Amino acid sequence: MIRTVAVLTLLTVVGGTNVSTERRDVDADRQAILALEQLWLNANDAPTLDRLLADDFKHPVVTGQFLTKEEHIRWMVAHPPPATRKARFEQLDVRIFGDVAIAGGVVVTEGLTPAPFRTIFTDVFVRRNGRWQSMLKRTTWWRTSINVVRRFETDRRTILFQRCWVESGAS
Repeated sequence: MIRTVAVLTLLTVVGGTNVSTERRDVDADRQAILALEQLWLNANDAPTLDRLLADDFKHPVVTGQFLTKEEHIRWMVAHPPPATRKARFEQLDVRIFGDVAIAGGVVVTEGLTPAPFRTIFTDVFVRRNGRWQSMLKRTTWWRTSINVVRRFETDRRTILFQRCWVESGAS
């Protein structure tokens, strides 16, 4: 009886240690991905993006192209957002599957259009040589945000048209 209790106690302690060590690693990985996502949210410089993105990174965009790491970095550096842009995570979930992590959520962006707009994203990270990097990014406009951006573009075109009309003396 004492031997059985001792063996069960030992198995519980050893099993509990393995589980808690594994849990701690998953939590550390989740925190690492959350930190990378936060860094990426406002990254516009080539060195930061180079560290964040894996060499085989792909980013499918609305034109039907799949941007490579180099193309993505080149575009981001060439088109930095204005200083008025403020982005934050409304939702961010990270799931860890060994050396693969999937982060997804909603980003709210303000300061680019008259009203805030939302995008839904999924990022796939892979851990290679002890380092997490993104290998895939997918972003989609939130349906109501499409209307905000369209309305802003329409208003802007109308204002430009009206300005040209007045300046031309046609009014």
